[in-house]
Amino acid sequence: GERSYEYKILGAAMFIVCFALGGYLYWRHNTYCEPGIYTLFALVEYSAVLSNIFFHCTVYYDFHGKCIALTSSFGGVNYSPLPTRIEKDT
Repeated sequence: GERSYEYKILGAAMFIVCFALGGYLYWRHNTYCEPGIYTLFALVEYSAVLSNIFFHCTVYYDFHGKCIALTSSFGGVNYSPLPTRIEKDT
């Protein structure tokens, strides 16, 4: 749990920094139209996406060593989402 928490803090901090820097670079591009600023904005935007992916990949540490079973309680015990018998309409 502690490693996952530390990685999540790191990923969230990276995303916040990228988001703020991206906003600044976008504003600067629209205000002054300097060459290369939009390229820096695009790089920061990709960094924000990668930090978000990094944040969500920490789920590995949350569920490491655990077994997850997905079951459905819809329709009772013997419920099957697909028909077990197919009858022809004649």
